[in-house]
Amino acid sequence: SGESSHAEGNNTTASGYCSHAEGYNATASGGYSHAEGYNAVASGFYSHAGGINSEAKAEASFAHGEHAVSNYRGGAAFGISNKTKEALLVVGNGSPGGSYESDALVLDDGGNLWVAGSIKCGGDSGGYTLPPATADTLGGVMIGDNISVTADGVISVNLSAYLKNTDIADWAKAESKPVYTAEEVGAAEKNHTHNMSDITDMPEWTKTENKPAYTASEVGLGNVDNTADIDKPISTATQTALDGKADTGHTHTVSDITDMPAYLTQETDPTVPAWAKAKNKPTYTADEVGAAKRNTHITCRISQICQNGRKPRISLLIRQARSERQQRQILLRR
Repeated sequence: SGESSHAEGNNTTASGYCSHAEGYNATASGGYSHAEGYNAVASGFYSHAGGINSEAKAEASFAHGEHAVSNYRGGAAFGISNKTKEALLVVGNGSPGGSYESDALVLDDGGNLWVAGSIKCGGDSGGYTLPPATADTLGGVMIGDNISVTADGVISVNLSAYLKNTDIADWAKAESKPVYTAEEVGAAEKNHTHNMSDITDMPEWTKTENKPAYTASEVGLGNVDNTADIDKPISTATQTALDGKADTGHTHTVSDITDMPAYLTQETDPTVPAWAKAKNKPTYTADEVGAAKRNTHITCRISQICQNGRKPRISLLIRQARSERQQRQILLRR
């Protein structure tokens, strides 16, 4: 039905522009598409589908086989029931009925080739040699001495030439032991020390069940129990300071007084000299010591006696005068 299209066979359809369908129930719906075989469908422009139940859905795609499907522009699908639909090249190895899909080989758009099985070469390789394998490059390796590889690719190493398999029960019986440093095996040096901070399970002293007992002499305190406080040593600086001090109960003699007044005698008697022994006594007036003048006081006494109408007694007046002098002397002594 498409312009310039062509359909032939049984129940075929060519609906795309310049399309071609042939076989049984084949459909070519894409422009310039071609479908052939049984239930083949070519729906993409310039696509081609052939075989049984194959589909070429993308532009310029190609699908051929049984349930082969290509949905990638310019891609091709071959084989049976391929799983990958979008790839440059895919070869399926699924079930013929289409119930199980699988890929035997896939070439993606990045140029990567994926192989489900093993790559095997038969006959002459044409002189091609794999490059040596390195830590960063995949390549070939050569089997050395005492190494074998089975057909399944299992590598085995025979060390009997280096280690004796008989009469060796433990490490101590090995004839040639390798030598390692403490640093190489993660151990401490034989002669090493520890700090308290290195001990993680040190119990508190108060929680220790069995505390050691020490005598005073063992800890350098042999005199701690028999030395009186007064006999305990003091520093030189403290002793020097104490030597310049006097005892609290000390006494002085008169000769120790450097500013003794001139009117006091400088005697060696430890007691303070009596007032009567002073060489130069100070002189005070009656007003300075709070006393009345002697003449006024006597006159007052006489006037009082005369006012009573009696004659004064000379002996009484003398006694009173003596008494006044004694009182003044007592005041001066004080």
